[in-house]
Amino acid sequence: MPYVDFISGDDRVSLWYITNTNTCNASSFDPLKPTIILLHPLFLDSTWLNTQMEDPRLNKFYNMVALDLRASGKSNSSLTGAHDCWVNAADLAFFHRALQLPPSHIFAVESVSTNIALRFAALVDARFPEMCLGLVLVNVPPPSELDWVVDLYAEIARMWCYPEDLNEFEHACLEMSHHFLGNDCQPDLQDEVKINLCPGRQLTNLQTQIIADWATKSPPWRRSRLYETMQCMLNRIPLHPEVLASITQPTLIIQAERTAMNPVRFANELAEQLVNVEGGAKVHVIKGSPEYVTVVPSCASIVNRVVAEFLSRQTHTANPVDDQSAKSTVERMEAALARLSKLAHDPSIAARDPRSPLSFSCVAPELRISQYEQLRKCREDEKDAFSPLGQDGRPVRKFSERQRDHWFNAEDDGHSSTGVFDTLEDFKINRTLSIVPALPDIKRGTKRIRPATLQISTPTNYLSSDPPSATTIRRHRSSTIPRQAVEIAGVTLTAMRPLPISKMVR
Repeated sequence: MPYVDFISGDDRVSLWYITNTNTCNASSFDPLKPTIILLHPLFLDSTWLNTQMEDPRLNKFYNMVALDLRASGKSNSSLTGAHDCWVNAADLAFFHRALQLPPSHIFAVESVSTNIALRFAALVDARFPEMCLGLVLVNVPPPSELDWVVDLYAEIARMWCYPEDLNEFEHACLEMSHHFLGNDCQPDLQDEVKINLCPGRQLTNLQTQIIADWATKSPPWRRSRLYETMQCMLNRIPLHPEVLASITQPTLIIQAERTAMNPVRFANELAEQLVNVEGGAKVHVIKGSPEYVTVVPSCASIVNRVVAEFLSRQTHTANPVDDQSAKSTVERMEAALARLSKLAHDPSIAARDPRSPLSFSCVAPELRISQYEQLRKCREDEKDAFSPLGQDGRPVRKFSERQRDHWFNAEDDGHSSTGVFDTLEDFKINRTLSIVPALPDIKRGTKRIRPATLQISTPTNYLSSDPPSATTIRRHRSSTIPRQAVEIAGVTLTAMRPLPISKMVR
């Protein structure tokens, strides 16, 4: 299996990777072709990069390798509170050295991956050019996540990681998919799209398949991995202008137009801060595209064309082995730690163990302890959590087959309504009442499918300055948060308060 393992005194990580070769192994790369390292979108894994790896405009002319980051996909790592984007950048450096890859372009998608690529390029400065040739950043985030995005992730994480039944878990996935695929995404009207989650299997309905992928790879009984990813994303420290100024590699920024999470203006601001990039950083906006711009086939094709044109303009010359590239991995990581200590203005970093990726962590000691305790508590009973999977390891039902016969369903425009009928007869015809027998007590951790219920509890705060399209969370089952304290990214959310309509996501 294509795994790369790193074992040190305080860490253990095993990174899964795939390539565009027949053997799915880096040893069969064509030495005459440039190499691209691909980092997957947020909350997905390397299997969702097939739209890039199978595109002949890239596949034909480049060696391509995609890896699953820590706490994602098939990769595994030890439990730690020190995980941040600097650690992921160190993972990428160890990965590059272990596979003996030539100088490579980095293709990074979404919040965590783009921050990893920027930190990786900062560690690999002009004195050590044997790792990074250039950067392609897709949907760069703000320096720190917007407030409404933090609230959104906190609410979705509660429903995703601690669902009471299948309906609540699917509702969390639905809300997440609306933000990444767009509010006008119609599951029943999606064009057929081929996604090779396994060889020879053709999948249809993009939204349904993404939700099935989340149910299979990130179920509630693996919630510690989701929390670890959110900690890495939400608790990151914005890069100092000095760090951004140290990046010199050619950089292309591709930004989706229709995304409220990562507005285009932050891409322009980042391009202005990359003052030492050769020729200046380029920004390309994909018109009408959602957040998952590399997943939706029509948008992904445009992204691939722009990337192919950008890479074709770069100079790809033979890189002879020099004194720096001939250094051992330990010596190279020592130089990288010295580089990081200067960027972080912390001399103690240079004295850390160069064999461990965790030595590159810039998480504050107090936050490291807090994150570790949160992950430890989260992992204690996660194996007993609700599972949306059947005995065969597949989702109990397709998301498109979910029950939608409740009278208080959310409509396509994001608003819940009882419906409008012209006559009483129309109401009698359309209004169907179903008597659901009481469900017996079921042992915790087993699968349950329970119809939605409505509690008569109306929120009183209807006014907010936040944009409704960006901050509305539709609640099918209740308008209040259960009495439960949920801690995410070091923030404790205490419950039993009304959820304003302005805090709901369309």
